[in-house]
Amino acid sequence: MERIGDSKSIKLRYLWHLNEYPSNSGATIPHHIAEHLFGYMDDKDYYLIDPNHSTIELYAEYLKSLDIDSCLIFPVKMHNRIYGFIGIDQCCGDHIWQPREVFILNQVSELISHAVIQKMTLRELHHTNAILNKVLDSIHAIIVVIDINTNRILYLNQFARNIFGNVEGKFCWEQLHGDLKTMCENCPRPGVGEYKDQKVVIKEIQNSYWKRWYHTTNTIIDWIDGKKAHLEIAIDITDRVETEERMRMTATSLEDLNHTKDKFFSIVAHDLKNPLYSLMGFAELIRNSAHQLSSNEIEEYSDLIYQSARNTHQLLQNLMTWSQSQTGKLRFNPSQVDITHLLDNAIEFVKPVAKQKNITLTHHYEISRALNIDPNMITAAVRNLLSNAVKFTPPDGQIKIGYFKDEEQYCIAIEDNGIGLSESDINKLFRIDIDHRSIGSTYTDAKGTGLGLILVKEFVHQHGGNIKVQSTEGQGSTFIICLPQSLALD
Repeated sequence: MERIGDSKSIKLRYLWHLNEYPSNSGATIPHHIAEHLFGYMDDKDYYLIDPNHSTIELYAEYLKSLDIDSCLIFPVKMHNRIYGFIGIDQCCGDHIWQPREVFILNQVSELISHAVIQKMTLRELHHTNAILNKVLDSIHAIIVVIDINTNRILYLNQFARNIFGNVEGKFCWEQLHGDLKTMCENCPRPGVGEYKDQKVVIKEIQNSYWKRWYHTTNTIIDWIDGKKAHLEIAIDITDRVETEERMRMTATSLEDLNHTKDKFFSIVAHDLKNPLYSLMGFAELIRNSAHQLSSNEIEEYSDLIYQSARNTHQLLQNLMTWSQSQTGKLRFNPSQVDITHLLDNAIEFVKPVAKQKNITLTHHYEISRALNIDPNMITAAVRNLLSNAVKFTPPDGQIKIGYFKDEEQYCIAIEDNGIGLSESDINKLFRIDIDHRSIGSTYTDAKGTGLGLILVKEFVHQHGGNIKVQSTEGQGSTFIICLPQSLALD
């Protein structure tokens, strides 16, 4: 008779009897009978019923209904808890139980009790194991158990089997990291490598084969047959990592935009305002004192007005182009262009200013090769570099323009013998967050916004190329635009 859960109800679980008696296996014992048995057996080793012993009337009537005239009942106990009862019934008359019979049957009942409890325990273990497996299989995480000595997989939950297959018994590093042929050099597990003194290791790692990110927890546990094993739980956090990366990139983009805004206001407030003041000042001087000025003075002031207007115009052009590039309105329209003609036109553009400073412009074209480029972008890039070279080259200086092929690239080089740049100044170039007015200020009064160089870099990158800078303080600078060979037309 087995106890039902934690209640004081019992049912007939196993039944051995003579064939002529009907089987009541599975029947539930009346509640008042069960209550009586639990209460009576709480402090006794057995329950003896025969003609020499009286029992409660209701119990006697119940036994009579089962054709039981006398019986012995032994409790099935473990740790003072009653799990059920073993009943030995006499159904062929009133049997008088002798002490020796009671003793022998008590010993037999103890053996049966041990067997029954063991069976019940195994049944509970199987039930608990089934529940545990259901729980583990329902978790959307990789759960594996790995032998601490052999690195072989001892267990995988269903989620892990769906990913890796049924790979129990195989090496973990071979199955869980599909691109590895040998054991991980520094596996993030307790007792291994740099985690030797740690009992639990929590890491966020990227699977080298699937390129997925996981939050992993690794713990040493006791396994079957006394083995030590690693319990590893990995939760896919790729979406979170990618979201964080997008947020980081957005934050960086916003920071860059903020620098761009500050740079724009700085240019408008300073570099555009000052030339306009200069224009108005010289124009006012000529207007108010024209009758007092000599022709040479008028020519000088007119030339200053022209140069200021020219510089302001170039700055406005750069601002407009830069604004278009920042708002995505600048279109990339490549076409077949003869680079030597483009360079000749750019040289003509800066000749008037170079002539005033007596700067010599020379060119040397090692090749004559048309490229599939955006002529407006590359023209703007070359003009900016030439204008900078003229600005930062002292009077009587030299500027050389070259066009040549270097390995797999077509290169345009603009070399001057001007003030040159220090290593720290070179590192400041092409950056929107730097005040470029301080660059080179030690050697010359010429100053720039740096906006032109930023546009040069952006235009060159649009073509898949790059820009190099070679410079020595006091000796000059060389800016080299390199365009990929793929732009050359067959």
